Amino acid sequence: MKRILTLVTLLSLGNASAQTFGFTLSGGYRGGAGLDVNLFARELGRSPYGVRLSSNANFNDPYQGSGEREIGLNIAAGLDLLYTLPAETPGLWFDLYAGPRANFFIGTDSDSSGFVTTESLLFGAGVGAATTYRLARYLNVVLDTGLEGYLPSALNVNTLQGSAVFRPGDSGYRQVDDIINQPKLLLKLKLGLQLSF
Repeated sequence: MKRILTLVTLLSLGNASAQTFGFTLSGGYRGGAGLDVNLFARELGRSPYGVRLSSNANFNDPYQGSGEREIGLNIAAGLDLLYTLPAETPGLWFDLYAGPRANFFIGTDSDSSGFVTTESLLFGAGVGAATTYRLARYLNVVLDTGLEGYLPSALNVNTLQGSAVFRPGDSGYRQVDDIINQPKLLLKLKLGLQLSF
């Protein structure tokens, strides 16, 4: 009797959990070439809703104009609410998603006269859609398209002569922001492989 109750309890817990969970590794464009990793749980409690935790890193051109040795990097994290649309084709899913974003931007440029490094931490939101197609029992291919927008943020600028912080509303902020390519509106297009269980 105890074994039966245990099995019934486990089955109930399983039915109340996600129907599909796993992780995705993808590459492509997000304001520059980069990689994306996310963990997801789809159709929680057999509903069309799910959650996804994502992180990505991509290179970008950090400054307007051309420098001798420019390097720019965006590192972002996001937490999304998923909504899975019904699909008539077996092995095919369509997910809509939306959620908050945090992005750390760093850009450096150096030449014979010195260097400049700029950093900012931005907050915003993202929306998008993902199409998933099953290749094998646990392996899928995913096409992910989306759009992210970020609010203005303080800019930390460091040079050999010293450092300064420019905040939105400060005199000089707009001139500095016009030079720096910190993310404001980003288009995302990623193609990747997904393991789902």
